[in-house]
Order: sequence, then C-alpha cells, then structure tokens
Amino acid sequence: MAINPFEGVDLASARVAILLIFLAWLAIGLKNRELRIDHSLRTMGLVSFIFLCAFSGLAAENKEWFGRKLIFLLSVIPIYFVVSNVINNKTRVIKLVKVLVVSGTLAALVGIVQFILQFALGLDRTYFFWATIIKPFLGNSFSEAVFKNPSWLVNISG
Repeated sequence: MAINPFEGVDLASARVAILLIFLAWLAIGLKNRELRIDHSLRTMGLVSFIFLCAFSGLAAENKEWFGRKLIFLLSVIPIYFVVSNVINNKTRVIKLVKVLVVSGTLAALVGIVQFILQFALGLDRTYFFWATIIKPFLGNSFSEAVFKNPSWLVNISG
C-alpha cells in the first residue's frame, strides 16, 4: 500500500516499514548496548557500492533524477543490516530461503496469470482489472502516471 503524505508524493509503505524496522533495531541495539554490524566482505562490498552510486552523481546530467534514485536505493539498504544481524544461524537462514522461494513463486504466478489474462479476457479488460487493483499499491500520483502511459501488457501487431 502506498502512503500519500501530500499531493504529488507517493511513498511505498514497504520502504517506510524498512526504515521503521531499521530505526527500531538501531534503538534496541543502542539501548541494550548490543548493536552488532557485520564487518564481512559482503558488507564492505555493499558500502562500496553505495559510495560508488553516490559518487556517480557527480557525472549525472539530471541531478534531480539522480537524487531520487539514490534516495530510493538508500531507503531499501538498511534492511540488509537488520537481516544480517537477525539471520545469524543456519536454521534462520533456511527459514529465510523458504520465505524467499515461496514469495518468489507467488510473484511468478501473478506474472503468469497476468500474461494469460490478456489472451483470455482481452487487453482492455485485463488493463481495467489491473488498473482497479493497483492504485492503492502505487499511490495517487504514480498510478495516474501509469494510467496515462500503460506498459503492463505487450500488444505486438495489434
């Protein structure tokens, strides 16, 4: 679900939830003096990637788009630190992998159903179906942009 704090701004609730989870993890870790940040090669690679992304902004032609993309990246990166701290044994890793496989399978099934619906119901009805479902997830401003320029389905040669 999207959060619309004011006109023209759509915030994905998942990104807001990531930030809140990260802040809660940080506060609990600082309160208990048990804040542990993984110093592995993987973490150093992630930090290097973030630095290179931020550094690439010096060459960006459109600074506003660069800023928006960097903010998007920085809004999802904090979950890595929480997960790397919480998923600390083999049992939890196996559970996480199972959750990722099940959720990936469900997402793939939605994609397959969407692909089949355009042949079973036709392009217009499938578009209308997705247009009515997707608005709460995209937010007001972004959904209006998607409705004006739909690219959900492929319509090759009419």
